[in-house]
Amino acid sequence: MSKITKSGEYEVTIKEPRFELAEKDGDSTRMALILPGHTESGEHVDAYQYFTRQIVSSGRNKGKSMWDVSSALCHDLGMSRPFNPTKITELDGVVCVFVVEMEEYNGKTSPKVKFINPRRKPALSMEEACKIWAELSGESDTKPVKSPAITSDDNLPF
Repeated sequence: MSKITKSGEYEVTIKEPRFELAEKDGDSTRMALILPGHTESGEHVDAYQYFTRQIVSSGRNKGKSMWDVSSALCHDLGMSRPFNPTKITELDGVVCVFVVEMEEYNGKTSPKVKFINPRRKPALSMEEACKIWAELSGESDTKPVKSPAITSDDNLPF
């Protein structure tokens, strides 16, 4: 499994999320939620969500504490309410989008997850897609096509 090496948006599956202590300047009331994101092609990158008392100074979350913003993201990703650290197992297997940018630090370039975007809309089933297509196109007999099963008795020309 290799690390993501390019900036971009990646659909990932979160696998085995965990918390780590994120002590800073003597403040031990800080933790980071690590969300390991894995792509279907075998690439991975870890996203960090911080639970701290720090107040967000700009953007849509201006004035909120980081722990409040991070817990809200967990709920957006599918964790049940109310927030409880023991519920992080509910995030295992969640599919979402990581927006990754390459960041240089001490002469080394590495991927950093800038945003985590929950999947807002569920995937359509084949039946649902066919129904919508029929409504759009006016074709009333649109139904999912099943592939014919191949049995050992089939006479194939090759």
